[in-house]
Amino acid sequence: MKSVFRGFLKNFELFFGELEQGFVSEMVVSLFARSYQSGEVVFEAGSVVTKLMFITCGQLAICDPTSKQDPFLILPEKSFYGDFQILKNVPCFYTVKALSDDHFEM
Repeated sequence: MKSVFRGFLKNFELFFGELEQGFVSEMVVSLFARSYQSGEVVFEAGSVVTKLMFITCGQLAICDPTSKQDPFLILPEKSFYGDFQILKNVPCFYTVKALSDDHFEM
């Protein structure tokens, strides 16, 4: 199985690098792909984050809903979002949007 997901694991080595191999294998098998159109909201500010997003293609824009300056942070390919919110059980503080036609692994 590792050979099938080698590229994915290499791209996200920062996230998976220190985890036990059996856990990583189980987690990777349960992932599914989802696409978002440019400008589509992925997470609304204040919403509960229940999905960990691995950005495999495209970018995510992190936007402050109280500011007219949009976005203040851009997450590039090979980054992830949602780990902090899930682990700390806190809502999404910002609105998260797709910047281009993006593909994510969850």
